[in-house]
Formats: sequence, structure tokens, C-alpha cells
Amino acid sequence: MGKVQGGMKCVKYLLFAFNIIFWVSGLLVLAVGLWLRFDPNTVDLLTGDAVYILLGAGALMMVVGFLGCFGAIRESQCLLALFFACLVIIFGAEVTAGVFGFLNKEQVELFDD
Repeated sequence: MGKVQGGMKCVKYLLFAFNIIFWVSGLLVLAVGLWLRFDPNTVDLLTGDAVYILLGAGALMMVVGFLGCFGAIRESQCLLALFFACLVIIFGAEVTAGVFGFLNKEQVELFDD
């Protein structure tokens, strides 16, 4: 595949920039999760499962952001397809979680206390 030129070059670097922001956001989520997990003052702030979900979400964001950055810079169709597939799977999981929460809102409200 040839190198991109013109407007597509702008799109390439915009994709890279947005994925850098996504990767840094994942790093921050992971850092907050580690802080909540290991700081003695915040151990009781969240339940054990919530901290591990936060850690997993941060790690997943970092991996997906890396795929997007590296795929954009290398102009790799394979990495960009994998990046897109990850985004579709994450979007599907978010929609599923939202529908599940809406359908089971009585049980979800019990955790609000």
C-alpha cells in the first residue's frame, strides 16, 4: 500500500492524535485504579470488584489506544482493522451493559445505598 498524501495524511495524524489521548486516558484510569487498590487511605472506598474492573478498563484502553496509534503511523490495515474490531466489541459491551442495567434497575438500585 502506498503512502498517504493530501487530506488523508491529515486524517492519519488526527487518528494518531486522538488515539494518543485515548492511550493517556487509559493510563490515567489504570493509575487511579492502582492508587485506589494500594493506598491504605482509599482501600475501603470501593469494593474489591470495582477496583479490578477499573484496572481492567484502563489496561484495555491502553491496548486499544496503542493499536490505533501504531496502526495509524504504520498505515497497517491489519492493525487498524483489529482496532476497529475492538471498538465495535467495546461498543457492543457498553450497549449490552446499559440494556441489562435498564432491565434490572430494581436490583441495580439496591447497590445505590
